[in-house]
Amino acid sequence: MDYKSVIENLLEQADWAKQYSLEQAQILEKAVQLAESHQDFELTARSKSEYIGCLTFLGFQEKAFGHFAWLLAHLEHPNMPIDESTILWKYKWMVGCMTDYLNLSSTQIIATLEDMEKRFLANNSDNQRVVLDYKRRIYHAMGYLEQAETYYQLFEKQEARTNNLSIYFTNELDDCRACTLNNLLSYWLLNSDFEKVLEKAVPILEGKMACGSVPKTTYPKICMAY
Repeated sequence: MDYKSVIENLLEQADWAKQYSLEQAQILEKAVQLAESHQDFELTARSKSEYIGCLTFLGFQEKAFGHFAWLLAHLEHPNMPIDESTILWKYKWMVGCMTDYLNLSSTQIIATLEDMEKRFLANNSDNQRVVLDYKRRIYHAMGYLEQAETYYQLFEKQEARTNNLSIYFTNELDDCRACTLNNLLSYWLLNSDFEKVLEKAVPILEGKMACGSVPKTTYPKICMAY
């Protein structure tokens, strides 16, 4: 069996393994290593893309950073088998966890945010809303409360233009509306605006907004607000 068949077999095994498990991560790691050892660009990209998702949801985001940086650096490669939106979506995962790591400076994090903004707006000017949301999250997590409030207000102006309760994305790179509201609940909670948390969470608690992680990640916020 040639190496391409072995890698394809590993990727298939990963599909059948328990999602976001250590077993799946180990299989994908083998696929990445084998693809890299043969300098096979397309299989390396595919393997890394799957591996990044697995590492992220296992909580090993720091290990995923290097693999994501490789994808981002090769975003415009003529043989890139992963579409731009898929790679940029993973950018949100990377940015969203950067404040968890003490070895990353605020300067590095802000520079990454600026790069993300540039790439998102080049992809689609309508991505401004999701960029503002992530800026609000990251600046708040770093303790830059005035800047976070500024981005929150700008985000709210954008949000007012799409004032419906649809679960669907407004564009390819937007979080679903349930996740967006759920993340805002965290913002209000950390600002001690408990009444607002309870008021705004109603659509989620009434089942009008739901997704893979909502409402199960909403309930602890409700308990804390009470």
